[in-house]
Formats: sequence, C-alpha cells, structure tokens
Amino acid sequence: MNLKRPVTLFGESALALFDGEMGRLLQEQYGSQFTVLWCDCYRATVGRPTASWLWHFDNVPLPALKVLLYLSDTKDTGATTRMLDYRTSQSLKQRGYLGLIPRDRTADIRKLADAWGIPVTVHAPALSAGDALLFHTNCFHQAVTPAYGFRDVMTFFVLPARQPWRQSVGDVLRLEKRPGGFPPQPEMIPAWA
Repeated sequence: MNLKRPVTLFGESALALFDGEMGRLLQEQYGSQFTVLWCDCYRATVGRPTASWLWHFDNVPLPALKVLLYLSDTKDTGATTRMLDYRTSQSLKQRGYLGLIPRDRTADIRKLADAWGIPVTVHAPALSAGDALLFHTNCFHQAVTPAYGFRDVMTFFVLPARQPWRQSVGDVLRLEKRPGGFPPQPEMIPAWA
C-alpha cells in the first residue's frame, strides 16, 4: 500500500537525514554533491511476495542510489531488505539472470547461484525505526514481507548533482509528486540538479 504525499504527512524533518551522516556518505560515494529526485512511502503487510519482494535490480542509470528510511522495526518481524554485493550481482547478470520482468524473478537467489557455482552472501541488516539503509540500485535486492504486523519504509532516489541537495531539490514537496523509478524522459530532470 503506497502512502500518498509522505513529505506532507511526516513533514520536512524526515529529510534531515541528508544533512547528517547519510549526506556525508552520499557525497563520499559520488565524489560530488547529490540530489534527491523523488521519495515515496509504502506499507507492506504479511503476504505472498510479488514484484519487488522477489530478487531484482532496478533498471536505472549506474550511479543511482537509494536510501530506505525505516519507519518500523525489522528485528522481530524480519521485514528488512536483502541484498547482494556488486560483484556477485554482476556474475549473476553475466550468467543470464536479470529479474527485470516480475514473472522472471526468483524468491530464492541462493538456489539459482548454487546451480551456476556462484558463491553468494546475502546481506540482510536488522534495522530499527529511524535507521536508514543506503544501497546501489544495480545490485540485486529483495524486500522482505513481515512475519507479522507491517513494514513501513520511505524510499529516496538519489543521483549525483552539481549543487548541495537542498539547493538542487528546491521545493521539497516536488519530491512526492512523481515517485517510482527513473523518469521516462530523463532529459526532463532539471538542469540545476
């Protein structure tokens, strides 16, 4: 279930994470300033995994990063995000697994990797409400449905930029207007980003 207008609902204080350690990590990763292109928020409940709940990578430009801000704990429910490192992800892609189309995705990446002799370490951090996770969108990842209760997460799509993020974003309410993926017309990304 997607939550409409998360910045309006939670207030701009949710964006403060980009002014601290997360902002420093993003600048370190990019070697430049960064901008937040969009954000969304969704609640997942107990259920059968579909789409992003299966192993995939996001078909977006290579420098794209995402930040997940957890609004609920994952320690007891198991509702974290699982991910592979870049090298393992590339090995799986070279063997033919892409997971771009939901019907072609797997719920068991280890079984697939074992069949191809690719060693796999799945990273699945236990996170508390208020923790943020930074990850490379071109690495395989899988959201995990909760064993009980719910999983609330705000997602931020981040790209390199020429100006500090608050300047490049401008009106922060713009972040919630077009969430979900890379724009179909990337040339429409504002030049000031």
